[in-house]
Amino acid sequence: MHLRLSRTPLLATVVAGAVALGACSGGVDEGSSTASSGNPEGTRSAAESEQTNGCHPEMHSGELPTWARSGFSEDARVTYVLGERGLIAGVVFGHPLHVPPGNARQNKILWVAKERGSGGAGSAKDAQLKITAVPADGGQAVERVVEGGPGPSIIDMPKTGCWSFTLRWGGLTDTLDLYYQAA
Repeated sequence: MHLRLSRTPLLATVVAGAVALGACSGGVDEGSSTASSGNPEGTRSAAESEQTNGCHPEMHSGELPTWARSGFSEDARVTYVLGERGLIAGVVFGHPLHVPPGNARQNKILWVAKERGSGGAGSAKDAQLKITAVPADGGQAVERVVEGGPGPSIIDMPKTGCWSFTLRWGGLTDTLDLYYQAA
């Protein structure tokens, strides 16, 4: 992209900043940016601050990738996140995710694997989706297990914030980030 900058230093700074912000959209859901949330004088929300600590939740809304659509109608529109390697999708039925989980709904995530993996099939250990979740603020990691491997789950976290998930199943590994907000 080619920019023609004005001789006015302030305008050049504003244009450069806008370009940088556009190039660094961290995938936060629409409506959660500083401008739309009404934070005064450009202060950053907790989610935006945590994104600078390496946690970047990229929530998508719409059609799932073709490989993840089994069981959904053709026109289904869902909220989901994809693993960085593209090996797993998390369909987030409880979006937004809450801490503590809400009374009316839970933190439901359907894990859909592109491949089942082959890590020594047959043992009960290989029929699990193991999740190691690390908070962006550097707090203690937590472990979760989905019996039967990728599939339906309720995944609760002990505190709000951005969490980096490492998911392991059938000899495969992928990573993704999810944000849990206060209920």
